[in-house]
Amino acid sequence: MLFDIDQSGKFGAHFFIQFSDLRDVNAAVTYGNAKKADVVAVEGGSACAIEVKTTQEARWVIGGTAPEPGNSIWVLVTTRRSRAS
Repeated sequence: MLFDIDQSGKFGAHFFIQFSDLRDVNAAVTYGNAKKADVVAVEGGSACAIEVKTTQEARWVIGGTAPEPGNSIWVLVTTRRSRAS
């Protein structure tokens, strides 16, 4: 499945929305209207902003260093099919 970068990001966010719904968590895609929040999720009385990173590559490219520790939530989605051995 090949997407351009914009489609890939939207696919990843919507994939996560479906995953959240299966676990009775309300979530919505921000469509770029919130900085560092691709999805906002609400469960009970708590809400959180989530960044969704999507790739079509065989491995994740995150640069030379890992992100600084913090309160950010990242969800990693791959659109690449695994190959059976």
